[in-house]
Amino acid sequence: MDQAHESNRRFGDVQKLLQQNELERIRLIDKVEQLSEENRQWRPKQRQLEGKIDQLMTELGKMEEEVKRLSKVDDLYRLEKDKVEALYPRP
Repeated sequence: MDQAHESNRRFGDVQKLLQQNELERIRLIDKVEQLSEENRQWRPKQRQLEGKIDQLMTELGKMEEEVKRLSKVDDLYRLEKDKVEALYPRP
């Protein structure tokens, strides 16, 4: 008789664990669906932002080239200014 009660108790415990596992599985499935939906909504924005980053990096490269060019122009300007000052010193 005690053995039957123990078996019933264990069966009840196992049944509770199975119910908990099923509830956890359902909760995890819902979470996966939620995250999948969030991912689907985020993907277009991510692609848009990646495109914008590429565009900005291209613009940055062009600006760096322009800064280098202007630096060379500035160097040439100073060189010519020094030549003029050497030829025509200020009194």
